[in-house]
Order: sequence, then C-alpha cells, then structure tokens
Amino acid sequence: MLLRVLVTVVWLIAGAGRVHAETVALLPLDGEKRLEIYGQPVASEIGRALKAQGFDVVVVGAKMDVPDRAQLIVDGTIKADKANAITLSIRIRDPHNGTVLETLPASAASLTAIDKAAADLSTRIVPAVRAHLAALAKAAQPVPVDDKPVDTKPTPPVRSAAPSLAAIVTSVSSPRPSNPALELLAMGLGNELPRWGLMHKREARKVEPATLGRAAAIKTVQDAVGIALEVLSFTVAPGEVPLGRARVRVRIVNSGAIVFERVVRTDTIVGDKGISEQDMAARTGREVLAIANAHLRRLVAGWR
Repeated sequence: MLLRVLVTVVWLIAGAGRVHAETVALLPLDGEKRLEIYGQPVASEIGRALKAQGFDVVVVGAKMDVPDRAQLIVDGTIKADKANAITLSIRIRDPHNGTVLETLPASAASLTAIDKAAADLSTRIVPAVRAHLAALAKAAQPVPVDDKPVDTKPTPPVRSAAPSLAAIVTSVSSPRPSNPALELLAMGLGNELPRWGLMHKREARKVEPATLGRAAAIKTVQDAVGIALEVLSFTVAPGEVPLGRARVRVRIVNSGAIVFERVVRTDTIVGDKGISEQDMAARTGREVLAIANAHLRRLVAGWR
C-alpha cells in the first residue's frame, strides 16, 4: 500500500473579533512500493517546517477522506531511476477542480541524500502555502458597499483602452488525429490555453501546428514566446474514480531559439465520481500546462 500522509494546516485570520481557520490537506506521496519508507521523512520534514512557522499540523490516517473544509491540497510523488537517483515533486492544488496552482520539484543523487531534498522542499512549501492561502482569503473578502446616493442621471459611456498583454503563440496537435483519446486531450488542452495564458498575463494566440514545428518555429515566433503541444498518449483507467495519465511533447521557443523540447509525463490524474470524459481531459490538460509552466518560469525571463 502506498504511503498516505494527510497534513492539515490551520491558518488564523483576525477579523471582527472572530477567528477563521483555513485548512490545507497533504495527500499521499505516490511512488513505487520500495520507496514507501522514504516518503515518511519527506512528510515529517514538511510537517516540521510548517509547525516551526506557527501552523497547526494534523496528521490523518491513511483511509480517512480529505476534509470538506480543505482550501488547498498538497500532494506529491517520489521516484527513483535505475541509478537510484531520487526525484521528488510536491504540488499545490485547488480541491474543488483539481487545478494545479504550483509545482515544487526537488532531487537527490541517491536514497541516502533524500533528507537534503526534503529539507529543500520544506523551505519552499511554507511560503508557497502561505501565499496561496492569502490569495484565497483576499478573494473571499466581501466587496464594500458604496453608501453614496445613486446618481440617476445618465452618463455617456467612457471607453478606456484595455492594457495589451504580451503574446504567447500556441499550437496543439497529435500524430494520430483519428485516435479519439488523443483528440479528446488535444481539445481539452486547446480549451484550457486561453484561461491559462490570462493567468500568466499572456494572450494565447493559436496557430497551425506546422508553423510551430522544428523547421518553422523560430521564424514563426520572433518577439513573442511560443509553445507547441503534441499529444502522444492519453489513457484513462475506468472505475468509480477514474485515473488518467498522459504524455505530451512540449516545444518552447524564446529569443529566436528552441529552448526546450521534451516529452513530459503527467503523474496519475485522479478524477471524481461520475466525471465526464471532457472534464477528465480538461483536468489532465491543466496538469500538462502546469508542468510546462515550470519550465517556462525557468527558461523565459519575466514569466509569471
């Protein structure tokens, strides 16, 4: 059985003489059976770091559900290659729709060095959790009501120019357009790109896939940033709670060069009971874009 560690972080916000608690759930570290015992030190280190910063950390048993009151979900994976090099990845997600808000990776040269990787993650998880909780608290604040008398006189509309956003040139394709599963994920990615672009202060401009191929990408993307997404596989294991995985080739163009081209693989995408195929594809698409976003932040100056 995979290790399941659930940590609840309570954040206290003063206001109107009352205290309001926010909750964050830390879900299982997903990995091979032989790596189970190494997941515990990672969870313990993260819990210790949260407690040291004044958070209330509650460890919940393996078979208990995520609390309904949870405002954030933190989960992760632990992987080892043939040389026993370890890769850790911690994600912060929205519990309502599964959107990945942030991904924090870390690595260790061997199993004996996993404590150092866990310590590295613990120093970054605390400010990340605090920032996302603060954003949730700000979004939940009521809009102040203006008590001034309403002016019933009609006023001419004033048109103000909206600030222009930097462009990101995008394309989505698959090598087998007749494959329903690949087309489903390609459609999900295409639908998610405009909203994802706005989240990062960019206007996603769609172009034909051929114009972002290796031969034409640099000419197509000159002053902008470009990202081409080619869906290679998308599988969903049916069940009461479906589980999905995907592989997508990601090509990033910036400053007149192809700066990244690699096949990325998602972790297991956990669906909801009764989730539709389209919603499962959209959720997987958001995870692919979250992985791509981590590389964009590393490779593109000023990327938010």
